[in-house]
Amino acid sequence: MTRVNGHIGLLLHSGLDTPTALLASRGRSTTSTTASSGGGSSSGSDSAAPSMTSTTTSSASTSSTSTTTLIGVPPIYLPPSSRLSLYISTPSGPHLRYYSSSTTTLDSSRYYKSDALILDAYGAAKRKGWDGQVLYPRTFSGGLHYYVGNEILEEWHPVNVDTTTATTDGATDDGDDTATTTDDGTSTAEELLPSNWASPTSTPTTSFPTVSITPTISLHPSSSPTASPSDIPSSTPTSYPTWSPISYSSFSTSFEPEDAKPVYVYAGNMFDLKGRHTIEINSIGIHTYLTSALTINLYIRSEERRSSSSSSSSVESTPSALGGNRSYVGHEDSLDGWELRGGNITIVGNGMGLPTYLPYGSFEPILLKEKEVLGVYITSVDGPYLRSSMGEEEGKPHSANPDMVIYEGIGKRYPMENGGLSPRKFNGIFEYVVLDTPTSAPTMDLSGGVGSRGEKDKKVANATFAPISDLYIVEEETADGGNGTYGRGTQLMVDGFPKKISLLYFDLSVLNGNSTVNKPNQVLKASLRLYSMSSQSMFGGYVDILANGGEDIDEDTTSWMNTEYGSKNAEGFERMGQFRSVWPEKFYEMDVTAAFRGSTSSSSTTTMGEANEDSIPTSLLVRLSSDLPDGVMYRSREGDSDNGPRLFITFAYNPDTSKALAREFGSDPPTVAPTVLPVWEDAVPPATPDRSYFNYDPSGWYGPDYWENMDDDGYYEQFRRLKTDISWNRCGRGERQSPRDLCATTDKCLEFHQTRPRIGEYGLTDENWARPTPLIMHNKLRLQYPERRSEWERPEPPGADFARNVFNSGIQDILHIDLKVRSEHRLCGKQYDGEMQLFYIHREGNLEALSVLIEVDSTEVNGHFQVLLDYFQDKFDQDASLCLRRRTKARALFGRGRDGKSDTKLRGMSSSSSSSTSSIEEEDQDEMTDTFEEEEDNVSTSSLGSLLYQKIHDSFLRHLQQQRRRRTERPPTWNPLEPWYVLQSIHFWGYSGSITEPPCFEEVHWRVIDVPMKIHFNQYLQLKRLMFDHVDPDTCQKTSTHFDESNARPVQPDQGGATYRCRRSDYASDMERAASGRVKGFVLEENWWGVNNLPYVTGEFPNV
Repeated sequence: MTRVNGHIGLLLHSGLDTPTALLASRGRSTTSTTASSGGGSSSGSDSAAPSMTSTTTSSASTSSTSTTTLIGVPPIYLPPSSRLSLYISTPSGPHLRYYSSSTTTLDSSRYYKSDALILDAYGAAKRKGWDGQVLYPRTFSGGLHYYVGNEILEEWHPVNVDTTTATTDGATDDGDDTATTTDDGTSTAEELLPSNWASPTSTPTTSFPTVSITPTISLHPSSSPTASPSDIPSSTPTSYPTWSPISYSSFSTSFEPEDAKPVYVYAGNMFDLKGRHTIEINSIGIHTYLTSALTINLYIRSEERRSSSSSSSSVESTPSALGGNRSYVGHEDSLDGWELRGGNITIVGNGMGLPTYLPYGSFEPILLKEKEVLGVYITSVDGPYLRSSMGEEEGKPHSANPDMVIYEGIGKRYPMENGGLSPRKFNGIFEYVVLDTPTSAPTMDLSGGVGSRGEKDKKVANATFAPISDLYIVEEETADGGNGTYGRGTQLMVDGFPKKISLLYFDLSVLNGNSTVNKPNQVLKASLRLYSMSSQSMFGGYVDILANGGEDIDEDTTSWMNTEYGSKNAEGFERMGQFRSVWPEKFYEMDVTAAFRGSTSSSSTTTMGEANEDSIPTSLLVRLSSDLPDGVMYRSREGDSDNGPRLFITFAYNPDTSKALAREFGSDPPTVAPTVLPVWEDAVPPATPDRSYFNYDPSGWYGPDYWENMDDDGYYEQFRRLKTDISWNRCGRGERQSPRDLCATTDKCLEFHQTRPRIGEYGLTDENWARPTPLIMHNKLRLQYPERRSEWERPEPPGADFARNVFNSGIQDILHIDLKVRSEHRLCGKQYDGEMQLFYIHREGNLEALSVLIEVDSTEVNGHFQVLLDYFQDKFDQDASLCLRRRTKARALFGRGRDGKSDTKLRGMSSSSSSSTSSIEEEDQDEMTDTFEEEEDNVSTSSLGSLLYQKIHDSFLRHLQQQRRRRTERPPTWNPLEPWYVLQSIHFWGYSGSITEPPCFEEVHWRVIDVPMKIHFNQYLQLKRLMFDHVDPDTCQKTSTHFDESNARPVQPDQGGATYRCRRSDYASDMERAASGRVKGFVLEENWWGVNNLPYVTGEFPNV
């Protein structure tokens, strides 16, 4: 007995005097050698698998008393990562040889492997018969012949033919075997082992795969290609090809036994498959009660072919969970449009409750594309021999896994035109290869389906993916004796007030039955979606979520806590969680992960019940109530299951197969030149920092917790008009600190028109006569504009007219623009990749801050933002050039230099910014060129110098390219609030806060735009390099004080004050006002917003 993995033939070490070669012949006659297989371990179990028989063929005799003998067996299917035990016996007597092992336990195994399988040679010796004595440990003496997929490997892969220690299983074997025979004419193990096999060692050469699937090996028929004498090499080949294993996946529906729920017999099944990923189906297992031969035909019909051919008008009108997309409807009784994939496939049935496979190669592989609906018709041509189960609704999802969905279909008589009965569930197994391998964790969709209306008692709606989830809807009589309206809940008296009530019940018991997902820490995220009835639906009221609520969901016996879901106001209702507005996919999404983690939510909006801390809940009960006359909207207007309430659960493991994701889905092979992203180490504080130094290390002495001890840098002292006291450090003492996490709010919007920008006269190129000052500071990039004392002074900086100025109306000048890596403000808990903060000062002393969040989106480059990056790149390169010059002069004066080592780990990635088009002053060209010629040799010996030289050289080339462009075009002024590129929305969250660095003074009015600006990933890398790699031109030391590649202050608690959000319902854009003629006291200037209208953008938190 031994264990293998792969399709195999066997090469045995025989003790017969007359050698024989046994070749497979599909079991037409008997022989004295039997090869059996089973899914268990090598322990001599009494549960014998069915034997497989071969034909004996004589060959030339030799004089050796011990020979290698080839036997052929029907192909034995072995899925990847699974175990197979072999039992090889000679009923005529103890004629098989093996050799004893020096080990004392069966687990201390010696392994042999090739590209396709691993063999554990250690096993046991077995006396004749299943009840015979077992002797172990013993080692298999022989070899294997196998093939992968449909390809036969025409070579031997022997394991061992060691005749010097081989013994036979004699009748008097006492377990202490000793080698007594020799075989000089037989090849040794070393001569037979191919080069790509591991030599026998005392320790495994690779760890044996973990058991994940235990296939029923003997169920596969023996109609695969058979061996012939020409398939057997005459001698040991000199080289062996390398074969890559094919990773097959398996998806089973059900095989109901005789005593289970009703199972029906027809000639065939007709049903639909839908791909969740692109897969190739290579083998199908059917369910038949026969144990004799039968003939099968396999047909398919694609949705595309159906749509292009003439079909019955009833196709689109037939209700189903597929919405009428059943590809066989209208073609049940005709083969027109059906494609024969496998004809007259002869198999031998395995009987009730077991799959009978259509073997590999018996039909052309079936390609099922992602989101494609494919009709399948499997039928017996001999009679009503295929079994199926009673369904619930034709076209309803029957079974699903992450790769495919099987829908309920019909049972078909034979021939095809004789009609059929509906609904029926296909019984069987599909074996396939995933062609587009998913790389992320799978999400299980627990969905509710269609329900009837107006019934008083509990009714059960169909689950979208049975048997994963069921949805229960409770409706009771209304107060006036009428029936509750479907989809709107039932009116009940709760706490003395009338409420519309709906109860949703999700059965999760199937998940708890799976050993892989019974731990709460394996649930990554769970969210509940409630779909609205129409595009105008509003959602308000209360929601309660109870884990392990049980099946008794009667209102009188269930204890509830009525926590507020939203606040009613004149305009509508605040939404909890994430809100999508695109019809018909309008829904409210709530994070219910806490219900699966065994904890109670800290939010005031949900009560997560009493989930077990050691396992996920067995059920989830959701109670919805509303004061609205329209009630709680929880499904689409059509009421179909595709838009019903859905519970999405994302697992760390695949619950369908009990496999780890890495094994289930694999991983993409490494690229030839893998992309390695730069990593920046945390900044190190100077040895003797001044009192204004601070950084972002949360555990350091200069981190955010100690900012209250820091002095300010004196920057804001120049702005004498500021009304707030900037001398008092409020970092640890303030009551309205920034930044904030902005989300739900009940305060009214205090503004009545959009922020109206003024472009100004400043630009970012040499041709602009007015340019701001670029500053690369230790914690930000700052674009600084000079302060004007009078509105008549020139040049005119960019500005903005904010609505909330009360008596201080007018346009405010911009002071500076700060860029941060990782956003300081957050929207509903989400931190973005960066933040651009624009600070404005009014002549009356008000300080306004406008925040534009930055999100990386690599679909296209933000050209307007790139101009700003290039402007800072010039400053970066100039400072690096000054540092290099000073270092070079120091080497020349003192004969030696001190090389500075960069904290940046570029790890093979070029540090140049090829996308930049930055400029260098023309008067510096000659000096820079001379510097290159004089200092090149010195620079090459310094790690820092080499880096800076490359940066300066790239900048010089960009400068020359830019000069050529200047002759033909003149760049315009640069608008900080350029529509589309920067300002993608005119609505925002507003509140009164502070600046986000010492001294953290308050009375700063913040406006955080609700749609982020998009930049390319390469632009984001350039932004980080500008901040984290900048060096002081005087000391050549890095200036950044970042921590964890971020210079964002942590979110501060909300300690009071108004926090409001302005939406579309509060004011329209000036473009809309101008078009409607509702502009009062304001004439729109076309060049403010450009000749084209500002495109409407639907953000993550769209306006209501």
